[in-house]
Amino acid sequence: MATTLETISSALNLIETKKQNLKNAFENLQSQSSLPLSWLQLDSHFTSLQHSLTHRFQFLQSLEQQSQSQTLISNDNSNKLRVLCEKMDGTGLKNYVSDNFKDKIRVQAELREGLRFSPDAGMMILESL
Repeated sequence: MATTLETISSALNLIETKKQNLKNAFENLQSQSSLPLSWLQLDSHFTSLQHSLTHRFQFLQSLEQQSQSQTLISNDNSNKLRVLCEKMDGTGLKNYVSDNFKDKIRVQAELREGLRFSPDAGMMILESL
């Protein structure tokens, strides 16, 4: 995703250059025909598009940052669960599950993964009860 964001960013940086090239081509075309449009009308339209694209790009960047933050938090939680399972800490496991009870689906997936690191998963589950 980072390379996609970089590609979009570099494309947005080229807008002014491309707009100037388009203006030159438009002026050349207008000198050879009678177009009902003026460059100011086209420039206004392209500036509006540029602002819209820039705004959407900034929104996309913020979504990417949020996603990375959530991944880091999730990895920290998985690491906590792994440590609990490795140490056979049934009480810690019970507290972890009750603290994260609202996110059942994530906790279930983490438990499946974490219990593989426990020397005796069944005993640890019994201890947590």
